[in-house]
Amino acid sequence: MKLNIRKYQAGLLLALCAAACTPDKSTSYFSASMERCRDKDKVVLDGYQPKWESGDTVRVNGCDFYVTQGEGTSQADLGYQGAEPQIATPFHAIYPASASRGNTAVWLPEVQHYSADGMRGFPMYAESNSRTLSFRNLCGALKVTLTSPGVSISRITITADGQLSGAFDIQHDASTSAPALVPSGLGGSVTLECGTGADISSAKDFYLFLPAGTYHSFVMKFYTTDSRVCTKAATMALTIVRNQVDYAAFGASALTFAACGPEGTVGGLFSLGEDRQAWFGRGNVQHNAAEGRYRFADYQYDILGGEATGWTDYFGWAAANGIEMDGFRLPTADEWHYLLNGRSTATGTAPTLGGTADARYAEVMVDGIGGLLLLPDAMSWPAEVAVPSVLNSHCNTSSQEDYTLAEWQKLEDAGCVFLPMAGNSYGDLGCNEGLIGYYWSSTPSSAASAYCLGFNSKFVYSRYVYNRVYGMSVRMVRIND
Repeated sequence: MKLNIRKYQAGLLLALCAAACTPDKSTSYFSASMERCRDKDKVVLDGYQPKWESGDTVRVNGCDFYVTQGEGTSQADLGYQGAEPQIATPFHAIYPASASRGNTAVWLPEVQHYSADGMRGFPMYAESNSRTLSFRNLCGALKVTLTSPGVSISRITITADGQLSGAFDIQHDASTSAPALVPSGLGGSVTLECGTGADISSAKDFYLFLPAGTYHSFVMKFYTTDSRVCTKAATMALTIVRNQVDYAAFGASALTFAACGPEGTVGGLFSLGEDRQAWFGRGNVQHNAAEGRYRFADYQYDILGGEATGWTDYFGWAAANGIEMDGFRLPTADEWHYLLNGRSTATGTAPTLGGTADARYAEVMVDGIGGLLLLPDAMSWPAEVAVPSVLNSHCNTSSQEDYTLAEWQKLEDAGCVFLPMAGNSYGDLGCNEGLIGYYWSSTPSSAASAYCLGFNSKFVYSRYVYNRVYGMSVRMVRIND
């Protein structure tokens, strides 16, 4: 079965059965029909129906059946090869056969494959006491449209706070005939592989099938064939509905791939000295001591503070310098200073931004969270987003721009970086969260102290000196070699 999305088809072309095992069409056993998928506004996509194709394989009560008649239509006959299978009602049918893990259990693949005309492997289920099988779609579809001249996508990965792949049980409501997937074991993220690359010089749609549900933490990574990565986190909950095409909650079509760097980075390039530029890590560093694991925050504005989650985003100076994340390091004190006070920037076509030449930073809020907005060396300021009233200096809270998550998304897409005021800690006690930001440098000041970047509504110091034992935030950089 193939479901062509552009013509809207949901489906799969599986070459599970070689030509040598093509069944005899005289052995037709089941009649099978498919469900039409709907778009987000609940209207069936006009005139387009999924179609069975030669080679499609269905597993019914543990036995495989193949399309014998009806290729190219939504109604097909399914046959068997060899001796007639001995199966009893009720019939539990799963498509594709490779997804079956029992009569009412499936495995959603961790890897899906891009097709220019739709999706491959869209899973279906039917339950019947007769030989008429009415298949229903098990998943919903996510659509992302991308456009960027000269860019080719090699793969897209998705992680969320819910299971997207792996083992699921099928719960079937006989009154509505609508199946539902319930996670039943290991599984997690999903990847859409694009082969040698999908050129997005003109608008191109990408589709993935996902289990129905509401996902509150939803992150997509877009990998290009020239080894760049754009990481985008949805700014609101994303709901996937069974048998429906939904859309990402962020403006993926507005991704600025020119501002994207290697894996783990975010934003544009920032000069840290006259001879070097760098990308920033995509969020503050977080550490789980029990697991011995580091990670970047999902969102640039994320603050863990004193939350008892097993993770922390506070580090003493020695611990900060001991963080190992491939290709990343702490900025030096001189680099923080040059970033805020020494570099030249170009914001759009005008030589100044808001009347300020070489606009480098501003104190702002993102969804009520205070922090320092860093402008990359080169960017085009989004016309629909207000320019901060104060640039290259501290700013009273009452005068700070408070950007919505949608406005922040536009700034992040334009290459900006945000350092939240995460406060600090002493021992197990966290304080000043939302009031002040401290970010370690790798530069010692004395045997007991070290330099850090410090800022609040009354000051911005690039060479702040603090006791090494205090816990502070860490934002790593990756040099553009």
